[in-house]
Amino acid sequence: MSKYQRQEIDEILQEMRSDYWRTLEESEDGNVSAGTEFLTIRTNGIRYGLPASFCREVL
Repeated sequence: MSKYQRQEIDEILQEMRSDYWRTLEESEDGNVSAGTEFLTIRTNGIRYGLPASFCREVL
């Protein structure tokens, strides 16, 4: 990997980190509305919604 490629990767990672922290700060400020995410499953024509926080145990 060349020095230029490594520098480019480092810049991209730093930008991603900055975006991540900025998004967290915005959500703490209340600028982003809170919601609940669901995994929806359909079987035999019936839809079920499972809170995403429980999906790890289900899947």
